[in-house]
Amino acid sequence: MNREIKAVTATAIMVNDQVPITGTCHLCLTLNVHLRESHIIPEFFYKRVYTRTHKFTAISRDPDERVAVAQKGYREYLLCQTCETKLSKWEGKLSHLTNEVTSGNYVALTANQIANVTILTGVDYAPIKMCVLSIFWRMGIATHPLFSSYNLGPYSEKLRKLLYENIVPAETEFPVLLSRGLLDGTFHAGILFPVGRGRYDNNLIKQSVVLNGIVFDCIMTNTRIVPEEILAFALNPSGRVLIPDRPYEQLGLDVGEFSASLKKADVKRFYARHA
Repeated sequence: MNREIKAVTATAIMVNDQVPITGTCHLCLTLNVHLRESHIIPEFFYKRVYTRTHKFTAISRDPDERVAVAQKGYREYLLCQTCETKLSKWEGKLSHLTNEVTSGNYVALTANQIANVTILTGVDYAPIKMCVLSIFWRMGIATHPLFSSYNLGPYSEKLRKLLYENIVPAETEFPVLLSRGLLDGTFHAGILFPVGRGRYDNNLIKQSVVLNGIVFDCIMTNTRIVPEEILAFALNPSGRVLIPDRPYEQLGLDVGEFSASLKKADVKRFYARHA
């Protein structure tokens, strides 16, 4: 019998696609449990980048790297069923929030616009913050090279404990900020882009990712003093969050380079074939 054996994580091995694998759950640390093929980024974030056959491609900054076609989002064997269910409950709340932000059609939330800032109220703080933290944690432990810039260091274990023990951090602990990214002055919901590590004011470390055109920033601290201007915009237990519109250039992304990647021949072939 020809069996393809593929290493997936440090504690998990998959034999074919049909056989359940046994390993250590990365969240609860339970040994010898069946592991689910867990989404690193929740699947609802891919809906706007899927083709009609649920295919997508990550476009590399490397001009010599060919596109790799994938399906159903990036997944790895990370979690047991119990932990998978826990995260999925939080994901439902974040999905509703991002749907309203990307569409601009606010039903469950109340939105007021002041200049280029949308003030949202009625946000369900606990599950949404936990879900965002879980995404950064999953990207940090993932083995896929697309997420190699998300090395959380000691914060990986701190986040794991918070998620596993259902401890919702205060607004000053791992503050979460949202922005609508602008490309040539326009918001595009169909952009997923790993940004990785940066700094705020050369002092605090932040991790960032673009999901459905929304820029998620997490300030990586639970002990240091967080500037008031961050807390004024960050997700707040009162259910408020301020979402500014800001160009991707402010993230340090080379928009010209990104545009050039979209024009690569193999990228065009992918969309000609699958779109």
